[in-house]
Amino acid sequence: APSFLNKPSIKQDAKTATVQIDIIADPSPSLHWTKDGKELLNV
Repeated sequence: APSFLNKPSIKQDAKTATVQIDIIADPSPSLHWTKDGKELLNV
């Protein structure tokens, strides 16, 4: 099971939000963030 190394942090302004999360797991996890059913890509 994944373990969180720290509490997730969220920074947001009027148009963007940044989420930082540090986790460990074996095997390495594959994370996918979605909004309204669509995957969000790191741009």
